[in-house]
Amino acid sequence: MDIEKQFFANGTCYTIRIARHNDAQALSDIRLQIDGETENLDREKGEGFIDKAGFERFIQSDIENEKTCF
Repeated sequence: MDIEKQFFANGTCYTIRIARHNDAQALSDIRLQIDGETENLDREKGEGFIDKAGFERFIQSDIENEKTCF
Protein backbone atom coordinates (compact mmCIF):
# COMPACT_ATOMS: atom_id res chain seq x y z
CA MET A 1 0.00 0.00 0.00
CA ASP A 2 1.50 3.34 -1.04
CA ILE A 3 -0.98 6.15 -0.41
CA GLU A 4 0.02 9.79 -0.85
CA LYS A 5 -1.94 12.97 -0.26
CA GLN A 6 -0.76 16.43 -1.23
CA PHE A 7 -1.57 19.67 0.55
CA PHE A 8 -0.79 23.23 -0.55
CA ALA A 9 -0.25 26.02 1.97
CA ASN A 10 1.38 29.41 1.53
CA GLY A 11 2.83 28.45 -1.85
CA THR A 12 4.40 25.21 -0.59
CA CYS A 13 3.35 21.70 -1.54
CA TYR A 14 3.45 19.09 1.25
CA THR A 15 3.12 15.36 0.60
CA ILE A 16 1.91 13.04 3.35
CA ARG A 17 2.43 9.33 2.77
CA ILE A 18 2.71 6.04 4.60
CA ALA A 19 6.20 5.30 5.92
CA ARG A 20 8.34 2.83 4.00
CA HIS A 21 11.09 0.56 5.33
CA ASN A 22 13.76 2.77 3.76
CA ASP A 23 12.45 5.72 5.84
CA ALA A 24 13.50 4.08 9.13
CA GLN A 25 16.91 5.76 9.51
CA ALA A 26 15.57 9.21 8.59
CA LEU A 27 12.74 8.81 11.12
CA SER A 28 15.23 7.86 13.84
CA ASP A 29 17.41 10.87 12.98
CA ILE A 30 14.56 13.39 12.89
CA ARG A 31 13.06 12.17 16.16
CA LEU A 32 16.42 12.69 17.89
CA GLN A 33 16.75 16.14 16.33
CA ILE A 34 13.24 17.23 17.34
CA ASP A 35 13.78 16.05 20.92
CA GLY A 36 16.73 18.40 21.22
CA GLU A 37 15.08 21.46 19.71
CA THR A 38 12.05 22.08 21.88
CA GLU A 39 11.24 22.23 25.55
CA ASN A 40 7.57 21.44 24.84
CA LEU A 41 8.05 17.73 24.28
CA ASP A 42 8.18 15.23 27.13
CA ARG A 43 11.64 13.90 26.29
CA GLU A 44 15.18 15.21 26.56
CA LYS A 45 17.41 14.69 23.53
CA GLY A 46 18.22 10.97 23.32
CA GLU A 47 15.65 9.90 25.92
CA GLY A 48 13.41 7.18 24.53
CA PHE A 49 15.72 6.82 21.52
CA ILE A 50 14.37 4.60 18.73
CA ASP A 51 16.95 3.26 16.32
CA LYS A 52 16.53 2.25 12.68
CA ALA A 53 15.52 -1.30 13.63
CA GLY A 54 12.87 0.04 16.01
CA PHE A 55 11.32 2.18 13.30
CA GLU A 56 11.47 -0.75 10.89
CA ARG A 57 9.37 -2.73 13.39
CA PHE A 58 6.84 0.14 13.67
CA ILE A 59 6.59 0.34 9.88
CA GLN A 60 6.21 -3.45 9.49
CA SER A 61 3.51 -3.50 12.16
CA ASP A 62 1.55 -0.84 10.26
CA ILE A 63 1.92 -2.74 7.00
CA GLU A 64 0.49 -5.86 8.65
CA ASN A 65 -2.36 -4.10 10.47
CA GLU A 66 -4.74 -2.12 8.27
CA LYS A 67 -6.23 -0.27 11.26
CA THR A 68 -3.05 1.52 12.32
CA CYS A 69 -1.05 4.29 10.77
CA PHE A 70 2.33 5.02 12.32
